[in-house]
Amino acid sequence: MPNLRPLLVVLALVIGSGGAAAQPAQSTPPAAPAEPYHSPMREQCGQELRKDFDWQANITDVYEVVAHEKAAAKIQRNERHVFIAYGVIWVLVALFVGMMWLRQGKLNAEIKRLEAELRRIEDEDRKRQDQAKPGKGAGDHE
Repeated sequence: MPNLRPLLVVLALVIGSGGAAAQPAQSTPPAAPAEPYHSPMREQCGQELRKDFDWQANITDVYEVVAHEKAAAKIQRNERHVFIAYGVIWVLVALFVGMMWLRQGKLNAEIKRLEAELRRIEDEDRKRQDQAKPGKGAGDHE
C-alpha cells in the first residue's frame, strides 16, 4: 500500500487554498488551533485515493511542484552562501590553473634557453677538439 500521507497533505493544501483566495489578506497570522483539525471525511478520501490512480498522480504532481518551489525558495533564501562558496572555489581553481599555465610557459622558455646554451657549449667544445686533433703542439715530443 503506497504512503498516502503526502497526497493527503497536498489535498488538504489544495482544498484549503481554494477558500483562502476569497478571504482578504490578514496582517497577522491566525493563532494555531489547540488540536490539529482532522476532517471526518479523511478516511473516505483515503479510500477513494487508493482506488483512483489518476487522482493520485495529479496530487503527486502538485505535491512535487510545491515541494520543488519550497526547496528553490529555501536555497535562494538560506543557502546563498553555498553558491558564493562554490563561486569562490571556481575562481580560485581558475586562478591556480592560470598561474600553472604561465609558470609552464616560463619553464618551457627556460628549457629552450638552456638547450640553446648547451648546443653553443657543445659547438665550442667540438671546435676546441677539432683544433687539437690535426697536430700536436710544438712542445709535445714522444
